[in-house]
Amino acid sequence: MLSAQQRLQQAKDKYLRRYVKYTAQDRKSDEKVGREHGGKEFPESTSRDHPFLESLKNESVSDLLAFGSAVGTIEHDVTARQTILERQRSEDFVLERDRLVNERREKLHEIDNQSGPSSPKFADARKKAQQYEAESRKYSAETGRPCKVKIPTWAYVILLIGVAVCEVPVNQVAFSQIVEGTNAASALVALLVGAIVAMFAHLAGEQISRSTEKPSFRNNWFRYLLVLTLFVVMGVLFYGISLLRELMLSISRTGNASFATLLQQGGVRETFGQLSAVEMTGPGYTLLFLNILIFTFGVIVSFYAHDPHPYYAKAVKNANKWANVVKKMEINHNRVHQKQGSEYDAKINALEKNIALIDGELQQLAQDLPLIKRMRADAASIIAAYVAQRVQAYEVGNRLERKTATPSVFGKFETEAYASDLSQEVGRHAA
Repeated sequence: MLSAQQRLQQAKDKYLRRYVKYTAQDRKSDEKVGREHGGKEFPESTSRDHPFLESLKNESVSDLLAFGSAVGTIEHDVTARQTILERQRSEDFVLERDRLVNERREKLHEIDNQSGPSSPKFADARKKAQQYEAESRKYSAETGRPCKVKIPTWAYVILLIGVAVCEVPVNQVAFSQIVEGTNAASALVALLVGAIVAMFAHLAGEQISRSTEKPSFRNNWFRYLLVLTLFVVMGVLFYGISLLRELMLSISRTGNASFATLLQQGGVRETFGQLSAVEMTGPGYTLLFLNILIFTFGVIVSFYAHDPHPYYAKAVKNANKWANVVKKMEINHNRVHQKQGSEYDAKINALEKNIALIDGELQQLAQDLPLIKRMRADAASIIAAYVAQRVQAYEVGNRLERKTATPSVFGKFETEAYASDLSQEVGRHAA
């Protein structure tokens, strides 16, 4: 589809091309006509008419009318196109864009109220995070140090389970003759002992850690007593397990009888009397050392998994927990917010592009209208300037051959007046 400027150029080429350039050949032709007419003393000296000018005027009016009609059609099409585009812009794109913008705002506001900073759930999580953070800072100010917990809870639980499990292969042999049946039963008993070891290691390590908060005997005598008791109980238990192992191996070498058979035959006192009489060997001391080592490891793990202050670690844990909750809620909210906003933005941007295209075309049409009006106004002047040159050439030739006086109408052509007259003539024809 041709633009308005291209159509204007076509109309100008079709109806005004010969008026744009007056060549030397055109001048010679008009002078020749003038000489022919002058040789015949035409027009007469007293004539008020200018036949040559009148013939040109008829052609000029016809061409100007045709050009004006073509330009009028172009102007009408431009105006109609403006109307269509403005209606399309408003009804098809602007209204839809505004609707989507409002819908986007309402949807994002709804998301904010459901899962964002404006939601009760988010506000509650943030309040708890701030509360525990303030509590953590309070304990930090009281103690003048950061939290001393070196092992996170999940790792601490795994390590304590590891302590309990490590007791199974170490002590299973000692219980294999006590529990009749499969190895699974003796392993279960050994695991139960391991759980007790892990629990006592937890208590001992915690109490040792607590005692470092205010390191004095007066403040910690009960903790020291409890820790000592736990170590003594564990020492006795481990020594008994080692003796039991030695007894079971001795029974196995001599008669292959079970511990239960000994209890039935000799009773509890005689059987445990044999236990106290068992001589400890190298493997027994190795078993004792391994049990003490595992227990000591559990105590050390417990020590580094607790803070000397009874509430500091919990406050830090809760502060970190709720800070992570808030962070995850923010990430989830931002993801949903961004996804929903992006869906609307894609639609809105597509409408904005269409609006921009229409605005660009409307701007071009707005520039075309003054050009159309200016070209229509200039057309009469272009024709008048061309006619002036032809009339001048005709009159020069006419005077050269004329014997009589020059007609009074010669030399009186005025370009501006002729252009005005042409415009009025065209106006009368158009009306």
